[in-house]
Amino acid sequence: MIQSPIATKVVGVTFTDEYPTNIFALGKEAALDDVPMELVRDADNEHDPNAIKVMHKGSHIGHIPRMLAAAIASEMDAGKKWYAELESIVVSTDNTDQPGLKILVWREGTY
Repeated sequence: MIQSPIATKVVGVTFTDEYPTNIFALGKEAALDDVPMELVRDADNEHDPNAIKVMHKGSHIGHIPRMLAAAIASEMDAGKKWYAELESIVVSTDNTDQPGLKILVWREGTY
């Protein structure tokens, strides 16, 4: 069971229609304030029944990694609240036009 906030990458960000503009926009927003993200169960996901979407202001950003989703999906299904916040935008000097995203994830009452 996860008891403290953890940092994790967001997977699948390149599969959204708004990519990479949406990730760069999150970076601009983060320069001004904290950027809360929403975690939404995606139990009907054909690739992973434990899938958890990462959302921001109603837009799908990506998913949390499969192993982390497996650890917390049952808690979310049981009604426990999980939260996320933008930790950082990751930009490689070798590929500056394909940014990634890291978030902090925690269960209600642990952060």
